[in-house]
Amino acid sequence: MEKASGQGSASGFGSWRLRAAVARRRAGAGLVGCAALISAGCGSNVDWEVGRQPDTGVLEQSLVIGRSTAADVKALLGEPAGDGGIMMPALDQAPRKTLSYYYEAGHMSAASGTLQADMKRTVLIVYFKDDLYDGYMWFSSVPEQASE
Repeated sequence: MEKASGQGSASGFGSWRLRAAVARRRAGAGLVGCAALISAGCGSNVDWEVGRQPDTGVLEQSLVIGRSTAADVKALLGEPAGDGGIMMPALDQAPRKTLSYYYEAGHMSAASGTLQADMKRTVLIVYFKDDLYDGYMWFSSVPEQASE
């Protein structure tokens, strides 16, 4: 993913927004290109995968709220897709720092002029308060894997 070359705001919002905008443009251009290629063919298939599915279980098992650092999070999950900040007005007096992780996988197919797509996404946002781990929030359409 491209790194932002411009300066973000002091809270890091600008840097994260720039990287997110670049990622959205690339993903959108890729999907439009895939759709055009697939619809031109009689029976085409395209599969893709972006990022890595984050394991939230390691966050709960290995990190301690108020003690763990961003370096600890990166050691467990790898480099984030982005960083920035968030402010919850009812809870925060100032923006909190965040690290964000993103995963997407999908399949597109075309047959007889019909385009079908199946896409799965996960977004994980890890929060910090005073530069220490303060929890996480995630959204996913990826089915949970069965434990063995």
